[in-house]
Amino acid sequence: MGQGHVPAPYSKGTGTPIYSIGIDWSGDAGHPDKSGSSPFLVIAAVRLDQNQLAILSETLVKVRSTHRYSDQSCYRFSSAARATRSDFFKAVAEIEFDCWVRTVDKRGEWHRSFVPSLSGEQRLVTHVLEILGSMPAGEEERTAVLLDIPRSENRRVQQWRKQMRDHNALAGRSSFGKVKSQEDTATGGEIIQLADMLAGAVNHQLQGDNATLGMLSGRIQLV
Repeated sequence: MGQGHVPAPYSKGTGTPIYSIGIDWSGDAGHPDKSGSSPFLVIAAVRLDQNQLAILSETLVKVRSTHRYSDQSCYRFSSAARATRSDFFKAVAEIEFDCWVRTVDKRGEWHRSFVPSLSGEQRLVTHVLEILGSMPAGEEERTAVLLDIPRSENRRVQQWRKQMRDHNALAGRSSFGKVKSQEDTATGGEIIQLADMLAGAVNHQLQGDNATLGMLSGRIQLV
């Protein structure tokens, strides 16, 4: 158990912890032969209870202070220096969280991993649904799913929400308590920053850098 761990809060009368799941991805779901398309798609979903979310926020404040970053600074793997990435992962290693990751080698697994007739967005949604479906059942109603989608794209969020509801219903699961936009730069965006950093690190690892994640490698569940 990480240092500073506090027991999870409980919803009234249930004794069940309340969770948030932050989802972000590294790479894209476009065809690998398309100009500018990434060789890999990596999707990360991180789950924290409400106490650990607060600890994550406090932890990133300390890391920003160490690097003399402003309070508004946002951690993104693609723009973070190697030393910053290392400090980030060392700091969050003390936090209790679960992480599920889906990786796709688009050149080697294109036809196995995607339905070609789907749009890039729908290919992405399909994999996110499979990740969520691999998580333990029973906490959906007390779980908020947070997507790194701009708040201005409300219709897009509504489409994701509907597909998650339909997918859960087919699997005999309850709908998630909330499915909403959570921009990484907005208040509460730390969970998206964590998902971004983990997705980016795994993508980097697939391209040959095995040192980036360090001790967090064992925390990731590949699905």
